[in-house]
Amino acid sequence: MASSYLTSTCNLVENHKLLSHEMLLHKLSQEVRRIHEKTLRAGEPGTGSAATIEEMFCF
Repeated sequence: MASSYLTSTCNLVENHKLLSHEMLLHKLSQEVRRIHEKTLRAGEPGTGSAATIEEMFCF
């Protein structure tokens, strides 16, 4: 699960280098939510929170 998140994050950063900081945070937040929902649907232990990137890193 963690490796999937890291791979997704690296891909997002690589694919969106020219985006603004806010847009990149928005896309990362969407990806966190997507992975969280996929985890819950798969019946695996989730994080218990769909916190946004901003909340996790106090932006």
